[in-house]
Amino acid sequence: MKNLIKKLLILILVLIIISILWFSLILSKNTNNYKFSEGKIWPTHIFVPYVNEMRKISGSFSEDGAMNLEKIYKYTGTKFFYLSFIRAIPSDTINKNDELDWGWGGKRKLSNISPNNLEYKGILKSINQLRKSGGDVAISFGGPKGQPFWVATQNVNVLFNTYDSIVKLYGLKNIDLDIEGKGLNIKDNIANAKAIKELQDKTNINVSLTLGVLPKGMIEAQLNVLKVYLKERVKINIINLMTMCYPEHTILSGENYGTASLSAIENSAKQIQKYYKKYLNINLTSQEAYEKIGATPAIGFSSNKYPIFTVEWAKELLNFGEEKNIGRISMWSMNRDIKSTRNIGVTRMYEYTKVFDKY
Repeated sequence: MKNLIKKLLILILVLIIISILWFSLILSKNTNNYKFSEGKIWPTHIFVPYVNEMRKISGSFSEDGAMNLEKIYKYTGTKFFYLSFIRAIPSDTINKNDELDWGWGGKRKLSNISPNNLEYKGILKSINQLRKSGGDVAISFGGPKGQPFWVATQNVNVLFNTYDSIVKLYGLKNIDLDIEGKGLNIKDNIANAKAIKELQDKTNINVSLTLGVLPKGMIEAQLNVLKVYLKERVKINIINLMTMCYPEHTILSGENYGTASLSAIENSAKQIQKYYKKYLNINLTSQEAYEKIGATPAIGFSSNKYPIFTVEWAKELLNFGEEKNIGRISMWSMNRDIKSTRNIGVTRMYEYTKVFDKY
């Protein structure tokens, strides 16, 4: 009798183990083999808001914790998005594929290392749903915090492999490099620019370069980064200016925090003309320089250091963008504008999107 019970217990244990393995295999097939529809070549003169994929979304716009992009498209008509930010996982080294391990926000759980994480699967599903509805995304690398790829390593081959694998995984036609903070180091960016040039040669990927700016234009740190990518012959489709967070002492005489963005764009256009001539021997017309520019305000309330960026200022930026025919308008962030995060400067859902989506 004891032997029979023992055999039954062993049999039950074996069946449990088999069931767990089988269930894990099914989950793995559902995520590791996730197939994206291909991205798109974007038109010019469009509105492309940033979506913070590092912050879990709750409520009606949640796709298992990720932003439901298709739903936003259906509500607003906005169909192109920058998804931010993918970074290196800080504690990891170069993996067996000669690539950096990466994640959204540098988080292991939001990466292909954790393919069965519900929130990560939500990101994948949301992108696919949007593309099937006619929209598309660019992935933004870097950002103000964490560890950008080019800070994690200056090995050009590793950088290229990492970008290339992500471009293939997500079916990307467009990427964004958000270069700020500790990501501004010139030697790091030289390595990154070489990798991006190699990536462009292989995939013809469109690249936007996101840089800080002041009302007087880009300062030395940003101009030096622009110089690096031009000298390495990276084709920059958009130089996306972070028209935001201006210290009070930088506001030019007769201007306010909102109109300062117009000066930032105007002065940056002149700098872009100068740098394209100096480093590529290309004579851009004023119109061509403006078409290279994207403008990204931080809508609503950012911190006590800065005034609230109002809807009225957004309208001024839109009108100026239309007058100068700039290449792109963006904003930080769609999360604020759908009120998925509390922001005292945003009173109604979509109030900024309704302005900028006219572009």
